Amino acid sequence: MPPNINEIVGGLRALHVQSPLDDKARTALDQALNNHATGSRKLVLAALGPSGAGKTKTVKRLLSEERFAGKVLSVVATSPASVKTLARDALHALGHTIVRGQMDEQAYLNQLKLGLGASGTMIFHIDEAQHLLTSNGEVTIARTLDTLKLLVQDPYKVVLILTGTDRVAEVFERDDQLHERTIYVEAKRLSIDANSVLTGKMLRNFCQRAGLEQGWVDADRLPQRITHAGRTFGLAVSLIIDAIELELRSGGKTLSPESFAKVYARDRDVGAYLNPFVAEDFMDIDPSRRTEATEEDACRPARKSRGRRKKGARR
Repeated sequence: MPPNINEIVGGLRALHVQSPLDDKARTALDQALNNHATGSRKLVLAALGPSGAGKTKTVKRLLSEERFAGKVLSVVATSPASVKTLARDALHALGHTIVRGQMDEQAYLNQLKLGLGASGTMIFHIDEAQHLLTSNGEVTIARTLDTLKLLVQDPYKVVLILTGTDRVAEVFERDDQLHERTIYVEAKRLSIDANSVLTGKMLRNFCQRAGLEQGWVDADRLPQRITHAGRTFGLAVSLIIDAIELELRSGGKTLSPESFAKVYARDRDVGAYLNPFVAEDFMDIDPSRRTEATEEDACRPARKSRGRRKKGARR
């Protein structure tokens, strides 16, 4: 019976892979909870970094633990977001029926505080928190910051978790009180020197789980190429799974650098010269560059890796 490709790929996507962010986020969350229990004012946890770094997934996994059952409220700050839309969405998540326009901003906030208390909410998680802080108006920004401070004050104070971009930290630095009440967790971009070993372990693990042969050698520097091309932990994981899926759906038996080159070219629509899985000097390529393949790129020779495979030499 042929393997169910959807089940294989879905299983890989559902796996939790330990990332450098996990331990830092858990330590910060435990500290915030201890602060809540002992009366400390440092009750904001901000997990910040570039898109695809795994911030939201890491926090959601932590909050799914049994000890937090019935104590967590999670919302996504839609863009554009305001204090009123945040409060309205939170009340809706708590099960309140809200008629649009029936309350002003302060009334929404008062209702939200009461709702948090009545529901026994201990942790309030706001994802995409930077959308609350995109206004250029100082009055609007100040009102939003005051709202966040209100959420971590009695009565019915909560541990406030924000996941988003570095915009959150940039704005918080304008408010000494909020800045001092925040525990920051930074989700960094991947580094070839620091993270390629972890990438290599993920690559081999996922390849084995998918039932594919390992079609690369050390000279190909495939883990380094994935680390550079992915830039963030979450995107590197997705890149590996996408390459595996491509091989499975095409009937292939081997995962190789060519698998990744095809996926990268397909998703980025770049020529070989801008493909880090083709070019020899892949570290000179800026993976953030997304451009259509041009005649210039197509005609420009891509310098491929000098290392060729030898049978039995795998990594």
